[in-house]
Amino acid sequence: QSVFAVRMARWSAWDKSAVIRLDAARHTDGEHGLALAFDGAAYRWPLAHGDFVPGVPTSGADLIAVDIWVPDGLTGLSFFFGVPLATKHGSIPVKLKAGWNTVRAELNSGWLPPEGWSSVNAVELILDADACPRRGEVVFDRLRLERYTDRR
Repeated sequence: QSVFAVRMARWSAWDKSAVIRLDAARHTDGEHGLALAFDGAAYRWPLAHGDFVPGVPTSGADLIAVDIWVPDGLTGLSFFFGVPLATKHGSIPVKLKAGWNTVRAELNSGWLPPEGWSSVNAVELILDADACPRRGEVVFDRLRLERYTDRR
């Protein structure tokens, strides 16, 4: 696979219980990760919303991927990618475990709008905290697009 980073113009948290910050202690690449603190009892789907830098090429990708750190003892979380357009589109949720998780979603798997990835200018990193009704924090790092190198 070939990998290229996704450059974001800005990040914001969605819901009154969620707060984002840079985390220099936890990251898989670079100098910091993006920490998302949340209260799963107050809101079921805390998320970090990121707008792409205008003009950044996103075409030609096969997968979107992110690394997610979950602390020991924070159980019951799932994660999915969201794409906010006229209606919201979401990838299939993946259960998270303690430690670093790498989550990938295929960009041609039917969860995107009919116009496909080319119409997307933002992405949401969404937690499903339905089975985790308490406060917690996770760290996102290395949001990226990946291409399959073997296209037989």
